[in-house]
Amino acid sequence: FNSKQLNDGVLLCPEVPIVLLSIEKIQEKDYLKEDGSWNWSFKDQEQSDFLPSRSLNRYSKTTTKTSMEEERVINTILSEQDEPITIQGYAGTGKTWIITQLSEALNKETTLFLAENTVQTKTITDRTPESTALTFAYIAGIKLSVNSVGSMRHIWRRYNSKQTVTDKKLAEYLQCHAIGNYNREMVAQKARYVVFQYCLSDDAKITLKHIQAAYFKGTEYWHQEALLSIAETLWGLICIPREKIELPVYGYHLVKALALTSEGIPGNYLHKGVLRDCTHIIVDEMHDLSPSVHQILHHSSQPVFRFGDYYQALKGLTTPIGSPPTLRKKTLSHSVRAGANTEKLYNNILEKHPIKPEVDFEGSRTKSTQVIHCKMNKIPDEYCTILTKDIWPILLIIHSLHSKNAKYHIMESAKRELKWLINDAIAFYKTGQSPRHHALKNHASWNDFIAKNTNKIPSLLEIDSLIRSGLDFGELENFLNDSPKTTPNSYVVGRVWDSRNSEYEKVRIWDDLSESPRFSNESPAKTVSHVYTGISRAKHKLYIPERMLERFEDF
Repeated sequence: FNSKQLNDGVLLCPEVPIVLLSIEKIQEKDYLKEDGSWNWSFKDQEQSDFLPSRSLNRYSKTTTKTSMEEERVINTILSEQDEPITIQGYAGTGKTWIITQLSEALNKETTLFLAENTVQTKTITDRTPESTALTFAYIAGIKLSVNSVGSMRHIWRRYNSKQTVTDKKLAEYLQCHAIGNYNREMVAQKARYVVFQYCLSDDAKITLKHIQAAYFKGTEYWHQEALLSIAETLWGLICIPREKIELPVYGYHLVKALALTSEGIPGNYLHKGVLRDCTHIIVDEMHDLSPSVHQILHHSSQPVFRFGDYYQALKGLTTPIGSPPTLRKKTLSHSVRAGANTEKLYNNILEKHPIKPEVDFEGSRTKSTQVIHCKMNKIPDEYCTILTKDIWPILLIIHSLHSKNAKYHIMESAKRELKWLINDAIAFYKTGQSPRHHALKNHASWNDFIAKNTNKIPSLLEIDSLIRSGLDFGELENFLNDSPKTTPNSYVVGRVWDSRNSEYEKVRIWDDLSESPRFSNESPAKTVSHVYTGISRAKHKLYIPERMLERFEDF
């Protein structure tokens, strides 16, 4: 007998997959009949989370299987198709799969899928090619351009424009002056932020609540009122261009303009030259939608089926949004991705969230997810997906992998952000060139940035050392010259933000995700959501920092 071989074999079980019975299951002895003989139906009971779906199979020629929870949700929606509903579902509980199945059961020609961005709409159309999936910005633009309900002009010319307006140019357009310690360009920049916050809100007017908190320090009341006046002028210019002043329009501008009309999604719309009816609306990732989007959905006459997970809202939700008290609600709590052995880990994390869970997270009884505690900054020897909270640690991770000649792929959105940030950082350090990246703005120098942010971003000290030791643009390009996404036997590196809507065989949660909010000056909601979303990407193996759960006690 070789105990090491037995242990190695047990560790391979989740990948085969072979699921071992828990101690509780063994003690229950359901695998035996009352007379002590073998219960041959026990295997079938334990082997699958799924059963044939009565609700879906009437619409399909093939047999579709669902979990009991999925079946209840689908049956509720299909039996009362004219009633809106909100589905709060934990990560990996089958929300996206249900949406795909609904596209088959409902009328494809009149069901409209709406999402925040084109990445999400592409995910939907990849799964269901015959479906119509549009962004909220696009449908808002259609409504505003064909109907005189709004006051926004020349929408498509400005929305599709790649034109950018510098803070200096915007200050000229707004005819603004310096306010307090802020020069004209900085005032224009602050006005952009105010308009952005206003557009995300469901507020009718721009008010002091939309001003960045840092602006209140060292400014008088009249300084704040002056900024509001400039922001109102900017919003007016965005809606109705003046002669020779035509500002670009972004998606959140269109959404806000439609929300202000108190009208919802149109009952019919022109898309690709075809006039289409819209009788039902399906929305995924509702937790990421702004209050202005929820405002539009609230005013829509069609039944809206909302799917989401408050705990995956990486911006940090403290109260549920988008669900009027009278709206029907259903919950999905049974994961078909993570094993039942992770339940304690998930629930310990979720209970720290400001929105207290109504039901516990339940793992799959037919799967097992191995949880491994690892030392700080340790990259696993086996290929896996490494997820961070912030963009900064990614540079150190790929620097380490590059020095070991290991293959790695950087998630595309993280790669673009990292290139922009580190190029700006190098130029800021070497030449003092004013950075464009938001993380570096409003600092007098690179030294000033390091002094003010080292406590907030622990990885900065190593990055500072790397830049001071001679990291240049060419060397950065070498680090970013990663392997293609499809390359087998390679690490995948990105932020939790980049990994949304994805799942991976093996995941390493990076150390910056385990920082206590007491030290990171971050809201508990944000911290919990990042950790929970990160761990829920893992299917078979999950590496977590060895003291992560201890640090959660600081909440």
